[in-house]
Amino acid sequence: MIKMIACDMDGTLLNSENQLSEANRMAVLAAQRSGIRFVVATGRGRQNVIDLLQKKDIQCGSILLNGAVYMDEQQQQLFSLPLSKPAANKAYQVFHKYELFSRIFCEDGFYSEAKKVRLMHDMLARLGLDHEFSEEELYTMAEEDDFIGITKPLIAWEETLNQQHIYKLEAFRYGSPNLEMVCKELAQIDDIAVTSSFANNIEVTNILAQKGQMLEKVAAHYGLMHSEVMVIGDSMNDLSMFRSFSNSVAVANADIEVRKAASQITDSNDQMGVAKILFRTIESNRRLQEF
Repeated sequence: MIKMIACDMDGTLLNSENQLSEANRMAVLAAQRSGIRFVVATGRGRQNVIDLLQKKDIQCGSILLNGAVYMDEQQQQLFSLPLSKPAANKAYQVFHKYELFSRIFCEDGFYSEAKKVRLMHDMLARLGLDHEFSEEELYTMAEEDDFIGITKPLIAWEETLNQQHIYKLEAFRYGSPNLEMVCKELAQIDDIAVTSSFANNIEVTNILAQKGQMLEKVAAHYGLMHSEVMVIGDSMNDLSMFRSFSNSVAVANADIEVRKAASQITDSNDQMGVAKILFRTIESNRRLQEF
């Protein structure tokens, strides 16, 4: 019987417009009413996730920043794995060397050297829409965006490094001619994990701060066996969950490596794939309870 479901957000729970459909919202609530603990597992940070879920009246646990932090249903931080300061500094210097703008995820929010217009451009580029808006339109959209609007300017890296716990560094890699060198240099840094949530970004966390490892800690905390946990995802940063838990589901739009690793495939994120697997799981649990 499945007692906990951990689900990725971007590309999985959210559709291609980064929206939570009503079908998926209702399925999550139905799963919770049936007794299943629902957890989102995402590369996003705390405030961004809280804002999105609260608008949909969903209260659930959250594995954040690719596994660096776990917050329970009451938004209490139970586990955290920040980057060591030497590792964070080395990764930042690699990004800086190759002129990649960093986003720094800290305990009190997000920081970036890039202007909000640039961040909005990067976000739209993920959707192939970066050439469709003027700079003025990008500025307006950035101010209204739930994530970019709360991003703080990075004034002094050394001060931030010394005063904050840093959980994740992220850079987008559009048109970078030195991408292979960036990844090669990051690979030389001890105690970090390098992954991506999208085809065109690089994310750096503590080597132990991966979704799968954090989910193992969460499952143990709630006294659950691996066989009682289901995971759902679409991208490379979900593979650690698929390797740790055999009840693994890939949405149809998932990366090919993720689909190969999954024990089953559901429909895409635009075809209510998560809702369908949640309702099937609720029904399967109900039948098991009848025996």
